[in-house]
Amino acid sequence: MIAEALPLSKQTLGLALHAAGGVLLAIASTELLPKVVSAKPVWATILAMFVGGAFYVWVNQLLNLSKNRLRGIDGNKVAWAIFLSIAIDLFGDGLMIGTSLTISAL
Repeated sequence: MIAEALPLSKQTLGLALHAAGGVLLAIASTELLPKVVSAKPVWATILAMFVGGAFYVWVNQLLNLSKNRLRGIDGNKVAWAIFLSIAIDLFGDGLMIGTSLTISAL
């Protein structure tokens, strides 16, 4: 909320975003990485990483294609990439919450 209220330079905003990204990577690496390393089968983890990377490349190409087709419309490719990544994350969160509500504690 402070960042929205105060005028910030692009450099300060970039530093704040990089700091937030670093915190997220630190949390993910300490919480999730030990579980990923011990997961069986290992090929599933490797396949998931490959599919995620391929999906990123596909989304990037899709954004390039849409930007080329919509030349008259002012659109920022980075903003659309952030929007799509948040939408995908929220979809996954919804699936996990929905699944957890259907699992019985017994």
